[in-house]
Amino acid sequence: ITWLKRGGSLSDNVSLLFNGSLLLQNVSLEHEGTYVCTATNALGKAVATSVLHLLEQRHLDSKSVFPKDRKKHMLQVSNAGTDSSDPTGEPLPPEPFWELGNWTHCSATCGHSGARVQRPRCVLADGQEVSEALCQHLPKPLAGFQPCNIRDCPSRWFTSPWSECSVSCGEGFHSRQVTCKRTKANGTLQLMSPGACVPKERPPGRRPCSGHPCGQW
Repeated sequence: ITWLKRGGSLSDNVSLLFNGSLLLQNVSLEHEGTYVCTATNALGKAVATSVLHLLEQRHLDSKSVFPKDRKKHMLQVSNAGTDSSDPTGEPLPPEPFWELGNWTHCSATCGHSGARVQRPRCVLADGQEVSEALCQHLPKPLAGFQPCNIRDCPSRWFTSPWSECSVSCGEGFHSRQVTCKRTKANGTLQLMSPGACVPKERPPGRRPCSGHPCGQW
């Protein structure tokens, strides 16, 4: 029995148990991914995959994502995602299975609304994506969801709507308020001093307008 990690290598704190299971200790985000197990004997070969997906938040006092009493995770082979050969060596049709794909890019660069999604996809044991219809008989996992880029945004200029023309006849102007603010990580707007924003990007606060010609007396 051999194990490998798709798209990477096994870390040093991984060991193979006597029953063929893979034991991961001090699990961290770098262990996330798809692990492939290959078992061979005189009758043929079987390949199975297991997906390690971490959902718990990182603890501030540790580089791992689990509390101290939950730093071990064991991967075991299941029937899902196997690719077997019969005694003659002819490969059997591979069975597709659900696997969570890569994380999408964060939907925002700052503020409080950024999120990224990990969508399930139907794949074969070699990672090839196939039609979801081939996996419809299997329970479909929920998509992964993570908040991201939750931090204060840089300060920028905000404007109010333009006012009515300042005169009813002749030449006048529209005006509006121009303020420097930033969106905080909790979603609120914080008023900043004008120097916190880029001066050359400041939008105008006034523009000309004209009413109908004034009457002559």
